[in-house]
Amino acid sequence: MSRIETTDTWSGTDGGTWDLDEGLGEPARGVHHQDGDLIAGKYRLVRRIGEGAMGTVWIATHVALGSEVAIKLMRPELRSPELAEYFVREARAAGRLNHAEVVRIFDLGETAAGDPYLVMELIEGESLRSALSREAAMTPERAIALLLPVAGAMHAVHEKGVVHRDLKPDNVMLVRRGGGRLQPKIVDFGVAKIVSEREASQASASFEVFGTPDYMPPEQVLAVPDIDRRADIWSLCAMLYELLSGRPPFSSRNALDGLRAVLQDAVPSLVDTCGLDADLWAIVERGLRKEPSSRWSSMRELGEALAAWLRARGVREDARGVSLEGEWLPCEEPCVPAGDGATPRASWWVEERSRPSRRWSSRRRGYRVHRGRPHGEQTACP
Repeated sequence: MSRIETTDTWSGTDGGTWDLDEGLGEPARGVHHQDGDLIAGKYRLVRRIGEGAMGTVWIATHVALGSEVAIKLMRPELRSPELAEYFVREARAAGRLNHAEVVRIFDLGETAAGDPYLVMELIEGESLRSALSREAAMTPERAIALLLPVAGAMHAVHEKGVVHRDLKPDNVMLVRRGGGRLQPKIVDFGVAKIVSEREASQASASFEVFGTPDYMPPEQVLAVPDIDRRADIWSLCAMLYELLSGRPPFSSRNALDGLRAVLQDAVPSLVDTCGLDADLWAIVERGLRKEPSSRWSSMRELGEALAAWLRARGVREDARGVSLEGEWLPCEEPCVPAGDGATPRASWWVEERSRPSRRWSSRRRGYRVHRGRPHGEQTACP
């Protein structure tokens, strides 16, 4: 028997509490922790900010340091070795990473009752899901500017041998920075796969379908054991599809019908339904092909294609205010070295650029980028 595994997401510190089991009925009852509880003698619970199928997320204070963190606690009534392993998996997967757009993991341990807990950085912001719910759909320029940092972070994640397996708008937080800039942050590595390890653990040994149906590629629906980075490429393109149209590519009120559509149906074209630019649709559609070998080979390759499309329409920066040139594309003008009066980029950008880059060419893969004519900003899909 297969099981669709849902995962937890959580809010920032704006005072809201989100139900993270959207569409799954009432969340499990019997949460035993309360405001003021002391966890492992180190973390004082302040306020619950999220709850999901497996656990709850709280704002907590480190009693010795006085700093605020987010702490994820398993629901005591769901205690089991299998669920405890998800906490360990998340800590080990995210703990490998040191990236500005990936949530940081600080600590992993057990409560006095023997329940696992996971301590993370506290993110002040809203989820991409919340922003999408408010806006319904986004212009292509805005959608790509928001997702390019996610693609860059996921490229770094994949380079560390980790596959997320549950990329979705709920698991991307938007942190507001100075000047109205937004910094996306990827959260929830609870069902992530560490590629270099054999998944022989209790949490992975049985036939289980991990992830969220609206964003799962066919190989994940079929529980293929050797899932790789191309599964996350599908999920990111499914997210982009939803940002552009207001709905996932294979959305259905019935989860099984949605999974059947992922396996059998052609992805509905946004050129026909929304008037999307054909060149952009070619990029999105390639990431949503059934056969993994037919998709973009890496997040880097996909990001370069999206950045080239964006630059051809006069957009020079992503949502963080980071230039597309140098980050994703060759500089059209000579780049100014950091010591010549220019403001140096963040350290993670320097690390990313230190690796060899396969630059995306408008001639490659048969995609055309029309650079000779002006482009107006496209409207969002109605």
